[in-house]
Amino acid sequence: MNKYKILFLVLIFYPFYFVQSKDYKLSDLIFSNGLYYEKNTNKLFNGYVKGIVNVKIVKGKYDGLYEQFFSNGQLRTKGFYVNGVKNGLWESYHDNGILHSKGIYKNGFWEGLWVDHYEDGSIRSKGFYQNGKLIEK
Repeated sequence: MNKYKILFLVLIFYPFYFVQSKDYKLSDLIFSNGLYYEKNTNKLFNGYVKGIVNVKIVKGKYDGLYEQFFSNGQLRTKGFYVNGVKNGLWESYHDNGILHSKGIYKNGFWEGLWVDHYEDGSIRSKGFYQNGKLIEK
């Protein structure tokens, strides 16, 4: 019977293990050798940072949705990380809110069509990439 009580308590309190007691900013962390650490410790950071950059960090690496903002609050960059590597659709914007660039990252490299825009929204350049190398303009 006692093992069921223990299991019940673990299931009840386990979610609270992951709740942070404060909001973190990137400036609250130490970046060393490609990883984020809690200040004044050797412990890899796990949690969410919010501010100019919003992102989840797992074992010191970005993981999941990444958003970066201009100082006026306007979205600057949006994309996804998987275990610290850019993967999936990425978009960046000019400070006037117009799309600056858009494309796909695959394992950290540009893949497929990438399009760059001027501040008025007109196309500056297009290119097709494979493993980060331009294969066609």
